[in-house]
Amino acid sequence: MTPLPIMESRYLVLQKTFAAFQATGIPLLFETNSGYTPAITADDIGLYCIIPSMMQWFSISLENAITTFFNGTMIFSLIMAAIGFFLSYKSWVTRSIVLMGLALTAQSMLPTMDVYRISGTVIFGTLPLFLYFIRKNHTSLWLYPFLVYAGLYAGLAQYIRIHSGTNIILFIVLCLLLHTKFNITKKLLLICTFMFGFVLSSSYFMYQWHKHVIYIEQHLPEHHADKGAHVFWHQVYLGFGFLQNDYNIQYDDHVADMKVQSICPNTPYPCKKSERLLREEVFKLILEHPIFALYTYSAKVGILLLLLFLFANVGLLAAWLYRKPWYIDLAFIATLSFSALPGLLTIPTIFYLLGFTACATLYGLTSIGDAVEHNIRKKALS
Repeated sequence: MTPLPIMESRYLVLQKTFAAFQATGIPLLFETNSGYTPAITADDIGLYCIIPSMMQWFSISLENAITTFFNGTMIFSLIMAAIGFFLSYKSWVTRSIVLMGLALTAQSMLPTMDVYRISGTVIFGTLPLFLYFIRKNHTSLWLYPFLVYAGLYAGLAQYIRIHSGTNIILFIVLCLLLHTKFNITKKLLLICTFMFGFVLSSSYFMYQWHKHVIYIEQHLPEHHADKGAHVFWHQVYLGFGFLQNDYNIQYDDHVADMKVQSICPNTPYPCKKSERLLREEVFKLILEHPIFALYTYSAKVGILLLLLFLFANVGLLAAWLYRKPWYIDLAFIATLSFSALPGLLTIPTIFYLLGFTACATLYGLTSIGDAVEHNIRKKALS
């Protein structure tokens, strides 16, 4: 058991990579009795670059580095969200409502100090301020430095948890492309400004990975750098274990491994071949047992809708009564749909869906804020 709410395997990898980083200055290595080997992360590399660096720079323990990073990014993001809402809404009644919503959002993120949290914090750290600019102050020159910042944050999030940054890219690019008050030249300039920040942030992690690869080639030629690629069909296959079934599928990595071994014994796991075999099994299961597949995905959609109503709640009604510009609604729909995919394809747990719930909460708070402000203005004019 780890002393923090983080996956035990991730905690152990962080311990090993720090020991090697402290000795060599090279990220993503494991220290062994016989020397060093490439770290087997099987996950996004961002955390394994940042946390060991924090431990060395600030001379702090692993627990303190993890706590500082995840709590620090959450607090920072909620402050940025509060600034965005405060600029968007002038009434203290509205501001009080959104502040309570942000407090509840923090509570939903606290149970995990793992990479999943970044999916929610990056949304609150960027989108409320972005909505302020494009809805209330789209001519401000401050939009350009903000977009660089948003790109930097999205790039960081992308390497901490896969596709966390994609949610931000999808929302911001859609809004900029479809904004009715920007000409095509300004749209392209704004999108390039945002992507500059994203590439700049991503370049840091690409540089760290390049250092790692060069070290392996020069000092450990008998090894190959772990590509850290995400398994996909492994997760989709295990996702059929969401409901009790007669096919011996449970959401357990060992189940997928055993399935691969039953088809082709001694297949390394995970690898490209195991992914191909599980992909074939997924389609075979859907074609041979369509009712089971339909029930499984329907149950997941039901959970997703429940979470949408829970986190957006009365904001959905407010959004219907007080309509936003169509391109903002479209951006929310696209982002909600994309951020729902981890739960739909695997298991719809709250940890996998923190990006979805954060987006739903933001939509709800924005819609409630618009409704309250509309009614306050209406009373002031009557």
